[in-house]
Amino acid sequence: MPTDSTDEADRDHLLPNSDDDLEWRPIVRRSFKCDGDIDLVKEIVSAVADAENTEITTLGSSLFEAVNVTAIEAVFFEQTLLGQQRHCSGKVHFRYRGFCVTVTSDGQVIVSEPVFADTLK
Repeated sequence: MPTDSTDEADRDHLLPNSDDDLEWRPIVRRSFKCDGDIDLVKEIVSAVADAENTEITTLGSSLFEAVNVTAIEAVFFEQTLLGQQRHCSGKVHFRYRGFCVTVTSDGQVIVSEPVFADTLK
């Protein structure tokens, strides 16, 4: 788990372009209520700060450069679609600050760190 919090806009440039070369190990799991009053940005940024063992305010790169959080909220957490109750399930994966972040429709944020294939046994 990374312990320094230097403002490396993203460590993604150090990772292979293809996830085929990587395995990901979950290091932070957070659950939140899927009601209409969630702050998904705060949930994601808090989980990543925990993964980096730092404060939220020290994260220099913008989450909005990595993913459209508004779109995730609209698909997973809005209560209705054209007057109908929305029932969907799924997950979204994206890279942010060198981590693979997963947001699930049932209210979880999972932050995973890369495990390089040559270090696996």
